[in-house]
Amino acid sequence: MSETFSKTDATPSPKPSWLASRICGLVDAFTVIGVGITIIAWGARWHWFCDLLTHFPLQLAVGGTVCAVVQASMRRWRWASVSLAAVLFNVWLLAPYLLSGSSFVAESSATAKVISANLLHDNLDYERFIEYIREEEPDVFFVMELNDHWVQALSALEQEYPHKVLRPRGDAFGAGLYSRLPLVEQQVIKSSADVPSIMVRVEIDGMPVTILGTHPLPPIGASNAAERNEQLAEMASLAASVEAPLVLVGDLNITPWSPYFGDFIRASGLRDSQRGQGLQPSWPNLPWLCRIPIDHALTSNEVQVVERRLGAAIGSDHRPVVLTFGVARKAP
Repeated sequence: MSETFSKTDATPSPKPSWLASRICGLVDAFTVIGVGITIIAWGARWHWFCDLLTHFPLQLAVGGTVCAVVQASMRRWRWASVSLAAVLFNVWLLAPYLLSGSSFVAESSATAKVISANLLHDNLDYERFIEYIREEEPDVFFVMELNDHWVQALSALEQEYPHKVLRPRGDAFGAGLYSRLPLVEQQVIKSSADVPSIMVRVEIDGMPVTILGTHPLPPIGASNAAERNEQLAEMASLAASVEAPLVLVGDLNITPWSPYFGDFIRASGLRDSQRGQGLQPSWPNLPWLCRIPIDHALTSNEVQVVERRLGAAIGSDHRPVVLTFGVARKAP
């Protein structure tokens, strides 16, 4: 007698466990959030909050990769494809910074070192920063959030850095520039928000170089965001008018992926020294993956980047930016 089997005799596919189901739901939720942030960030020109979301391609790329791997391991191919698409877009944004490059400076060029440091106005670790400057021995350093207490503490460096322009304030927008090189010219520029920027001209082996330090408002709220963008536009116009080789440094309160940063680069004619030097997120002073790059060093075409890196922790919520650059010596 022949045997017959009903469909019910087939062994059913095992149902995912409670834990696996919860993991799937959590990972899918992260995917939705990551894709949503990636898309909403495209509206940066229409709302300041959307502009804030442009800051996180590194975190979105890493988080999306984790989601894609988990989803693929569970054979959730559609979800994995969505995660992977968002990852690829964010990696595309990161690529110019993640890829390391080398710079060449001819023997006929002179080099100099500039440091840009946001001190954090309520940071009391004065000796830590002073020792850091003495170890690095920059030719010029620009500091932000400078107050009277910091001015008094930094007087310990007067012998090494006798030339300075100081505009201390009681809030987070004081500024100062210290130089071991004589200042051929110096100027303090006030933005429409009454925030000081400092521009000086020094000579490096007979070659004039302009150094401009600035610190726009953080873009929290529509008013502050507009003030930041206006100060960036003012600094771009100023930089474009300078004929000598120029280095612009400071906490610009913007990352390279904001469309307003692109506007600034195009209007100023400057180059981002971070490109080709590896991604260097400077704020806040947490593990590398938790930071974003809002501290910048930009250069004109005549300036060749030798090295661009982040400095050691100085007790601030920012890491300093250290730029070593070369300029051609003046022809005899």
